[in-house]
Amino acid sequence: MKKIDVNNSWEMHRVGDDDWITATVPGSVYGDLLQAGKMEDPFWKDNEIEALKLMDYDYEYRTSFSCDDELLGSEEVILRFEGLDTIADITLNGVKLGHADNMHRTWEYSVKDTLKQTDNILSVYFYSPTKFIADAFAKAPTRGTEDAMNGFVHIRKAHCMFGWDWGAHLPDAGIWRPVSLLGIDTARIDSVEILQHHGQDSVELDIKPEIEFVRKYIGSGSETGQLSVKFRVVDPVGNEIINRILQLKKAKNAIILAHYYQNSEVQAIADYIGDSYQLSKIAKDNNASIIIFCGVHFMAETAKILSPNKKVIIPVKHAGCKMADSISYDDLLLFKKNHPEYIIIGYVNTSAEVKTLCDVCVTSSNALKIINHYKGKKIMYVPDQNLAKYANYLNNDEQPIEFWDGCCHIHHNITTGEVKLQKSMHPNAKVLLHPEARLDVLKLADYIGSTKGMLDYVSSSDSKEFIVGTELGIIYSLEKNNPDKKFYKLSPNLICGTMKMTHLIDVENALLEKGTKFEEINLDEKTIHLAGKALNKMLELSE
Repeated sequence: MKKIDVNNSWEMHRVGDDDWITATVPGSVYGDLLQAGKMEDPFWKDNEIEALKLMDYDYEYRTSFSCDDELLGSEEVILRFEGLDTIADITLNGVKLGHADNMHRTWEYSVKDTLKQTDNILSVYFYSPTKFIADAFAKAPTRGTEDAMNGFVHIRKAHCMFGWDWGAHLPDAGIWRPVSLLGIDTARIDSVEILQHHGQDSVELDIKPEIEFVRKYIGSGSETGQLSVKFRVVDPVGNEIINRILQLKKAKNAIILAHYYQNSEVQAIADYIGDSYQLSKIAKDNNASIIIFCGVHFMAETAKILSPNKKVIIPVKHAGCKMADSISYDDLLLFKKNHPEYIIIGYVNTSAEVKTLCDVCVTSSNALKIINHYKGKKIMYVPDQNLAKYANYLNNDEQPIEFWDGCCHIHHNITTGEVKLQKSMHPNAKVLLHPEARLDVLKLADYIGSTKGMLDYVSSSDSKEFIVGTELGIIYSLEKNNPDKKFYKLSPNLICGTMKMTHLIDVENALLEKGTKFEEINLDEKTIHLAGKALNKMLELSE
């Protein structure tokens, strides 16, 4: 395919004016007028008013160009506009090619029979967008927004140009993306659709290119057809990197721990998969010298607290937790100074610093038991408000515990509507929810528990269908342990971005201690001692 850019030697003018000025393509009317000194900065003081008036006019762009023999000799030649803003007529050598009315799409025109070798004149006539929307609104009044111009909904153009709560009324126009000529022989691939079908150890790719044939091959006009090509990719993550990781792990006496929410490729190569505290206990009881903790930062810290003499490395140091970040050491210290009578119960989803101020730590699996141990005392539960509210609900609010204003945004954003929708679509499925979800949502669950609790419940359940209401990484282990059962996503939005930061290359680099992404967890003796007391108290009360 031969391609020639048509982005040079453009000029423009306001229709009715004889004065043509140099134009930039890609660009816009406002940009060209500013460059020529024919308008003031629209963002200075009230210049917006005068700038808006300029769009009550029509504008014309034109250029002249030549074509080489190779392009003219192509079996088909396409004039391609990747973006026209917005209502425009396109003319080449006096022949109208077409009418554009959408800023957000590509416009193409067959020009094989219109092109000349030299002195081709290409013109784009832009109609006033403000007049267009005014006329449209007069014919069909529509409700928009008080900050925008009436009728803006009738035009396929960036609506914010017509005013927004944060934006000025500046409905620009022009050739805002590149222009080119495409010489095509036989056919071209117009678009490609790729469908993925994932198996246990493979991915099937169904590649569907849409082929556009030129006139010579079909008689007249143009025509498209589809070709479907299927590929099977076995072991898509690649055996080479897996083998390197296995060799490094053995040579360095290391173990790889992966949380249930990690990418499936990471879970697949892990020595152990579990929730944060499960993995920390495994790290403590294991004889490995190096622990590669594939999770978020507080989890690796917990492993270090319980295994202070071992090297603990997190492959991606920026993998944090919004819930853990919702409470700081200084804020909790201030609370303790002002309220010394309170027992501080800290969720394991907290930083090591915060754990030093806690009387005891809890997980989602033992929180209710430990909270009830302190009945009769004033309790501040940090930082997850939803688990605390759930505990109060189960205890009939007899002695409500107080709680911090924190949450896991993944679970907190689950709605009752999403649960009811999935239940209506899968009436035989059991709903699994994590206690970090809101109370109104939890009341719709068939099972409420930790990630480990969910796995155990599914394995022992007679049901064959389940709606998964926690981070979707858990589905890897659910399907692996229960191949005869079906799992439905409560919502496609149940994905923790920081949990998904870690990939196989990061695990390898952590083992090599190579690059800048990994971090060896180092905590001072005081932090380890005080945070360890809170964690060990949890172990004591969990028995």
